[in-house]
Parts: sequence; structure tokens; C-alpha cells
Amino acid sequence: MKLFSKIFLTATLLASFAVHASLDSVERAADYSALVSDLTIDKVEVQEVELDEFDKAAITLNDIDTTLGQVISVTDKFITLGSKVWKIIVANKPSLTTKFASPISILPKNVKDEDSFGMMAGWSEPIIKKYVINLKNFYGMTVVSFSYAILMQAGGTDESGKGKYITGLTVIPSGIYVGWGWTFNASSELINVANKGTIQNPIASANIAIDYSATTVLNELKSRLVFHVDANGKVVPLN
Repeated sequence: MKLFSKIFLTATLLASFAVHASLDSVERAADYSALVSDLTIDKVEVQEVELDEFDKAAITLNDIDTTLGQVISVTDKFITLGSKVWKIIVANKPSLTTKFASPISILPKNVKDEDSFGMMAGWSEPIIKKYVINLKNFYGMTVVSFSYAILMQAGGTDESGKGKYITGLTVIPSGIYVGWGWTFNASSELINVANKGTIQNPIASANIAIDYSATTVLNELKSRLVFHVDANGKVVPLN
């Protein structure tokens, strides 16, 4: 009888341990599944948003380098000056190099310094377009929200009043929120320059890209947004 009792007790304890171990495994699996859902992008939203007074003041006061910068390329009709690639966000923070990156200028081929640039006229008021990228996880929570502004002046003409050109083209950060466990980086790049006008009256245009990545210990999302701009003042998202 005593032997039977010991065997029964041992079997009961083993069964209890097995149940608890099974429950622990289920809980660990549930915790891991929750972690994966929290640290995985399920949805990307990109939209244009209206500028408020705070945005206008912040962008106006932003310490952007206004020099023409280095030569990026020279074509039959245009000289393109400035920074071809620049960082916007580095490890969740606005990059300090953004302030010192020369904005892009697409000008007549014979404009190579500040004096000849000063002979141009007819520039538009600053054109500012603001966009926001929201990255959401499987719970529908926004884990990264990044807003940025595309700036430029357009429509400037050469000394003879011909052509339309672009100056001050750049992308700057407007706001950044990054949730726990995420690292966000973003940069911008000039892809190409083209003439949308005629040989006699060139109209400068360009495609620019915004590359961004959001990473966690579990995965990484990389994507690229492309915008088309022209000397008529258009800013058009292409994707």
C-alpha cells in the first residue's frame, strides 16, 4: 500500500511539473509572439500635411547653408551644384550635417559663382511641402513617425530672361518620434536632372529620393520615396 502511495504521489508530481512546464512554454511563446508583433512593421502610411505656424517658423529659422556648394554635374544646359547626398536622421536624431549640406541648385551652365548667380532674377517665394511617414506595428500602434519638408525656390531666369531654374532644393527634418526598441535613419539623394523645356528655353527638373530604414533586434525595414520637382514649382511624389 505504501509503495502504491509513493508511486501515485510521484506520478502526480510529475504530471504537475509537466502541466506547469507546458503552461510556461505557452506563456513564453505568447510573450515572444507579442514581442514580434510589437517589433514588426505591418503598415506604412505616407501623406502630405499642412504647414502650421510652428513649422513655418522652424523652417524659416533653420540654419541651412545658402552657398552654392560644389559642382555635382554639368550637362549641355545645366550646371548642378550643392550636395548630392546628405543625412537627415541618424540613430533617431536629426543629423547635424543637414544644416551644413549645401542645397541643390540647377542653374544655367555659365553660372559658376555667387556673382553670376546674382545676375539671375524672377525667383519664386520659397516653396515648402511637408510630408509625414507613419510606421505601424501589428497592433496598429505608431512605432515611428517622421515628418520632413521639401524646400526650394523655382522659376529664376538667366540674364536674358530665358529658361527656368531651381535653387535652394533640400530636404530637412520637421519632427521625429521613435518608439522603444526601434532605430530610425533617413537620408536624401539627388537622383538625376533633366530639361522639361526646349533647347532655347530650358526648364530644370530633378528627381530626389528619401531613403529610410527602421530596425529592431528582430527585423529591418528599408524603403525609398521618390519626388519629382521642376522649375515651374511642382513637387510631385512618384510612389
